[in-house]
Amino acid sequence: MKKLLTILSSLTITATSSVAVVACNQPKEEVVEYTPSEKKYPTSSTYQSSRTELVDEATIIDGIKKDAEHKKDSGNVSVYFLKRNAAFGGVQSLLSIANTLQDGGEVYYSLSQNIAPGDANGEDSIAYHKLTRKYASKFHFQITNNNSTYIVDEDLQGIFTAVGDKKVDLYLEDFQLFDAADRDVSIVEQLLPYMPKINTITITTDGTAQLDFERRSQVWLSSIPEDYKTYLTQVWSDLIAGKTPTIDSKYYFDLDKILPTLTLKNVKQEKFANAWAASARIYVDSLEQPYTWNQVSTGLASAFSRLTEENQKLFKEIYGIDNVTLSAGDYIIHTGNLIKDNHVTLLNVEAENVKATHEANPNKKIIYKPHPREDSQYYEQLITKIAGFVEEDVEEVKEWFSIARAQTPIEVFALTGVYRSSEDKNFEYSVTATSTTVLGLYEADAKDDIVKYVFADAAQENHLRAMYGASNDGVIDWRKSNLTASV
Repeated sequence: MKKLLTILSSLTITATSSVAVVACNQPKEEVVEYTPSEKKYPTSSTYQSSRTELVDEATIIDGIKKDAEHKKDSGNVSVYFLKRNAAFGGVQSLLSIANTLQDGGEVYYSLSQNIAPGDANGEDSIAYHKLTRKYASKFHFQITNNNSTYIVDEDLQGIFTAVGDKKVDLYLEDFQLFDAADRDVSIVEQLLPYMPKINTITITTDGTAQLDFERRSQVWLSSIPEDYKTYLTQVWSDLIAGKTPTIDSKYYFDLDKILPTLTLKNVKQEKFANAWAASARIYVDSLEQPYTWNQVSTGLASAFSRLTEENQKLFKEIYGIDNVTLSAGDYIIHTGNLIKDNHVTLLNVEAENVKATHEANPNKKIIYKPHPREDSQYYEQLITKIAGFVEEDVEEVKEWFSIARAQTPIEVFALTGVYRSSEDKNFEYSVTATSTTVLGLYEADAKDDIVKYVFADAAQENHLRAMYGASNDGVIDWRKSNLTASV
């Protein structure tokens, strides 16, 4: 089945007789107009609502609602399902959890069996037990009994039994929607029996992938008739009110598509669905703040700074970087591509990039930060490859080249101040331009520390130019590209 398309930005839409036209800053894409004979969509007149009127603000095109505008009941329980080894998603979740626990909240955190102990979000990489030790009665950690990459009824039954009568603020990854759809499973339909106990649904995103989801989603939204949007809105109106609508199950997949954008609330404003991301929209659209992903803050850096000094130290301990010590000097942090995706080519690409950086900065030490999901055999091989390229012994290379803890995302090093300039140390970044690293460093207020954006090839650079725009004042300063001269 075609993957679900998720909308992760607010939209400006004007209606015509047969198609809604999306006004946005995304690359233009041809949209095929809807022809009634092509598909029979249900309409608002065919849906028998169990309520006499629609929820105020019940529209599927309202865009994302800031979490900070919604005051959660103090007795709610936050429930996280981490089903995919997405390192950036893990950072978002743990920062949110740390703030929730600090405020006296209760958290259930479920990690899928498919995430191995040594993975970026695995038990050997992140010291979850330290949260359990400090917040013994408030932080509940578990490994699911299945390898599913999306929530299944077994997961939900266990959690909702454990929380009892308490309302739940539910956090799900956007990839769960897509993986479920590939297996003809609707996440919304899975949640139906539990909707009366769900206060909010938050969709966490794993960085730059959401930009592509956003673009394709806008195309999908513009291709469906207005009355069908009204129909979906009416269904959601009942769902948010805790009712169970009677509709053909195939339409639940379209409800999944719009899940992250909904701002539907019942009259008591008890629940709504929202999206959560360190989004590029703050840079593309010049917004003052990114759409917030946590009820207490806006942005990763703000969330970390809100933690007490004790909990900031705990956060570093959880990620295993509390004892990182570096001598005085100048450093360049080089973030790597995921070599295992194409190790024959990318080992050479990474070695060439490190060589070029070293030759241009012979008096600076280079710290190589592998991708969090990298296989250790490849970054261990990289030192030997670099030695051959620069014609030095491995031990000579180690005098100016070292490798950082792979599993910890580079954003965490920057957020926590481990790789930030001080009186006796200076840090610059040479970053993989296509990764979440760029957005993460912006969130950490480290944009000015980026001295080079590294692309594997021209195709990567052209893709990002189309997505972000060609301005040097936007997301990427193209004058700092490793492939192009000043523009």
